[in-house]
Amino acid sequence: MSTLCMQALVRGKTVQVIVLPDESTAKIYIVDEDHRSHRPRTMSIRQYVESGMSDEDIAQHVVDVVSTSIEQLERLRSR
Repeated sequence: MSTLCMQALVRGKTVQVIVLPDESTAKIYIVDEDHRSHRPRTMSIRQYVESGMSDEDIAQHVVDVVSTSIEQLERLRSR
């Protein structure tokens, strides 16, 4: 079983994505700058695996989507 982990820092939050292609899932972990963690999320990546995307491309896509969501949420909160 192969796994791939990718992380990014977004507005003071650490986003970590662990791709488990054999299970067609990705685990998403988010930790705030004050070290509070949010409940991990699991998402299906079956469509990406079946389309032939590489594990790295899948991980990058999930990180990008989560990062964009955090950015949008923070913009809404700052209004």
